Amino acid sequence: MEKGSEVIGTPREFSLIYEDCWCHDANKRPSIQYVVAHLNKIVIIEEFEEYDMEEDEIQLDQVDQHYNFSMIGYFHEYGIGTDVDYHKAFWMYKLSSEIDDVDMDKPLASKLFLDAAEIGQYKIASCYLCDDYVVEKDYIKSFEWYLKSAEGGNSDAQINVAKCYMNGC
Repeated sequence: MEKGSEVIGTPREFSLIYEDCWCHDANKRPSIQYVVAHLNKIVIIEEFEEYDMEEDEIQLDQVDQHYNFSMIGYFHEYGIGTDVDYHKAFWMYKLSSEIDDVDMDKPLASKLFLDAAEIGQYKIASCYLCDDYVVEKDYIKSFEWYLKSAEGGNSDAQINVAKCYMNGC
């Protein structure tokens, strides 16, 4: 696409951002953060205008979101498709573990949601045992997170809680 040309049907907001990016004076061009933030707003607004989602659909979407946070944390932890970044991994796991903000009605959605939360809780506990992570090593916090995950049914966390009781943390 040539500079200054506009594709027919392009939303006006996109065109304005595009034009700003081509500004001759580099100091007047928008930053990448500005561009991304404004594009996200446009996309989000269009999504809400385009879809009239039922409450159940929104809740199911939130289940996916928490699972995805857990997976993104895993990718950052092991460098899958990205550089290894323990800081990002920790925070993604933390996001996936925060389950109190949604009221689930559907049994399957609830189970998936809780499974994703337990994975996040388990991974946070593991982060507190490693020196490689952005968080300081903390056996008590690690135990607390393992216990949360174990109470939710995560068998690996249950084993680690048992080891803590046997050997101390």
